[in-house]
Amino acid sequence: MTDPQSRKSSLRAATRVLDRAAAVGFDWDSPLPVLDKLHEELAELTVEITTKDSQQNRIIDEFGDLLLVMVNLARHLRLDPDQAIQAATAKFERRFGFIAESLELQGKTLAESNLAEMESLWQQAKQREKSS
Repeated sequence: MTDPQSRKSSLRAATRVLDRAAAVGFDWDSPLPVLDKLHEELAELTVEITTKDSQQNRIIDEFGDLLLVMVNLARHLRLDPDQAIQAATAKFERRFGFIAESLELQGKTLAESNLAEMESLWQQAKQREKSS
């Protein structure tokens, strides 16, 4: 796993490459075509994941394409992709913490729970966040 600083550098490097391409006209006019491209790349990744004899390097390649399109979408939306991933990670940690705390109050551990129970608690955490 890479450290947060190198991830940040990778996201910034991707943004810079996409900015350079856009500066010479290799870009879409709005975020909507980027969303179309995102769906296309997701479909290609899905094919690689579900293909029985797919090689790991093909999956990595398609996953990387998907990430690059996500950075491009962030650029079109005038978002910092690093800030977005940091916020999403913090949100995940809060919600997962809620799951662990809720189970502990029931006298259970995460290992003693199942996915359906954890998903139900996840949805409760989401509702609590929306209410506050």
